[in-house]
Amino acid sequence: MKPYYEYVDKVLNGEIVVGNYIRLACERFKNDLEREDLEFRESKVDLAIEFISTLSHFTGKHSGKPFKLEGWQQFIVANIIGWYWKNTGTRRFTSSYIEVSRKQGKTALAAALCLYYLIADGEDGAEVLLAANSKDQAKIAFDMCSKFCKGLDPKGKYLTAYRADILFSATNSKLKVLAADDSKLDGFNASFGLIDEYHSAANSKVRDVIKSSMGMRENPHLCTITTAGFDKSLPCYSLRSVSIEILSQLKEDDSMFIAIYSLDEGDDWTKEANWIKCAPNLGITVTKKYIREQVRQAKNNPSEEVGV
Repeated sequence: MKPYYEYVDKVLNGEIVVGNYIRLACERFKNDLEREDLEFRESKVDLAIEFISTLSHFTGKHSGKPFKLEGWQQFIVANIIGWYWKNTGTRRFTSSYIEVSRKQGKTALAAALCLYYLIADGEDGAEVLLAANSKDQAKIAFDMCSKFCKGLDPKGKYLTAYRADILFSATNSKLKVLAADDSKLDGFNASFGLIDEYHSAANSKVRDVIKSSMGMRENPHLCTITTAGFDKSLPCYSLRSVSIEILSQLKEDDSMFIAIYSLDEGDDWTKEANWIKCAPNLGITVTKKYIREQVRQAKNNPSEEVGV
């Protein structure tokens, strides 16, 4: 059984501990496999997973090792890339909202998705936009893309990285980094857009610009990936609220994929058994020891509780 199917089954039978929102996302996936109007293309998913495995980590204990997607990450990739409408042959999900806690490899996954759409999704003249709330934040994910590219093409024969762009000459495609504080935010024709750390965005300007630029593309996708925020007046909370209503079937939107890794209402955040709900990479990119220390410090100093 392929890991993304296995992940769904293990979530639904309780073998993998998750919050209610991920359980709803897995139920949605399982139910959609029975729909007559949808087609799930394993070949496209497997291509994406295989492509990402050709990228090599370059920091920490995983440095030099291939990017092996965990089950929860494969589930996300499978949904974004694998679903198609039978009647048109176009991709189903044109947007996604992904929320996960810190230290879960979120930015690495974001960079890998950007490079897949730049290089391997099969679109000539692809335009990938990698956006964040500030130049500094955007540069973190962009630098990761650049280093992944150097690992893929060390001599720069096909991939050329500049200060704010990466060009893929084989298909005349480009990846561009931008931020909310850029002076110019127009003239785009995005095939894939990724917005990192949307929780701290003061407004939806960048997201709106990218979304409106996708009208000419056949299979566009706008991915919003973030850690949880604190300010309910910001646009991320509104997007999160709508996402939860879609998962709960209070609203209908067949074009949006949602994966929210979070504690459930009433969960005790100090209990280790609950941490996996918002930290699916626990024991892989972040240790229980690290979180245990953070929780202990927050118990001793309540001012640190919000961050934890």
